[in-house]
Amino acid sequence: MGRILIDGFPRSGNTFFYELLSASFLNIDIPQFRHSVKTFSPETYVLLRDPQYSISSFMSMFRHDDAKSAEDWWVRYYNTAVDNSVKFILFEDLTKNTTEVLDRISRETGLPYIIAELYNLNKNESKESYRTDYNFDKAKDLYFSLLKNLNK
Repeated sequence: MGRILIDGFPRSGNTFFYELLSASFLNIDIPQFRHSVKTFSPETYVLLRDPQYSISSFMSMFRHDDAKSAEDWWVRYYNTAVDNSVKFILFEDLTKNTTEVLDRISRETGLPYIIAELYNLNKNESKESYRTDYNFDKAKDLYFSLLKNLNK
C-alpha cells in the first residue's frame, strides 16, 4: 500500500485534494490533513492558495474576527512549510489542471492512478474573496515569493 501525505492552510481546497487523491489512487493511505506544521516533511504535498481567498474564507467560516492573527498564522504556516522543504501544489492547478497534478504526484511517488469521476467530489471552496477590508500584505508578499520560486 502506498502513502501520500497532504496538508494545507484551512480553506485552501484540502477536502477536495483529499477526495481527489482517494478516488484516483488505489490501495493508498492518505493520513487526514491536520492543518498542522507538525506533520510536515519533504514528502508532504501542501496546497497553496491565494491568501486573500483562504484567510478570508477561514475567517468567515469560523467566525474569526482578528484578521491580523489569521494572517500571522497563514505566514507562520507557509514559512514552516518552506523550512521543511514540502512540495507545493497550487490551488489553481489542482482545480484547473487536475490531470497534470495527478501525473506529477504519480511520477514523484511511483504510484499509479486512475481517472476518477470527479463530479462527485467536494468543491466547496469559494473562488470569490469574502468581505474584509484587511489587505493581508505580509501574506501576499510571501505568496508571490512562493509563486516566483515555484516557477523557476
